[in-house]
Amino acid sequence: MDALLTQLSELLHNVDWLEVGQALLDTLAMLGLSLGFTVLIGLPLGLVLFLTGRKQLHARATIYRTLSVAINILRSLPFVILLIVMVPLTAFLTGTTLGIAGAVPPLVAGTAPFFARLRMVSASFTATLAVRRAAVFTTS
Repeated sequence: MDALLTQLSELLHNVDWLEVGQALLDTLAMLGLSLGFTVLIGLPLGLVLFLTGRKQLHARATIYRTLSVAINILRSLPFVILLIVMVPLTAFLTGTTLGIAGAVPPLVAGTAPFFARLRMVSASFTATLAVRRAAVFTTS
């Protein structure tokens, strides 16, 4: 056990902990920014998907199909390919493709479709539960 601790100590001796701390802060900043933008984009998308779906309040088959296909395509792309494809758009939006600013747009494009679909399904499930509860309470 002492030999293992000695080896570990020798390995970590050359680590620049200030740099590790900065990398941690950068990671948390990317996480926070991408989470915020994912919710800002994915929530309305999911609600539009739900409301324009079949047998819903604002049923619009064209809007629903178009958004659904776009979301399914973005969900099926591997992140590395999405990252490469988005390089020009990221450079246009942020002015750089490096660092925190360069990482946020691909992260949002990769996660917002998942959040939108999740939101659509949860809204559908909630609506179904509300209808069932109303039916139970009106019949008893």
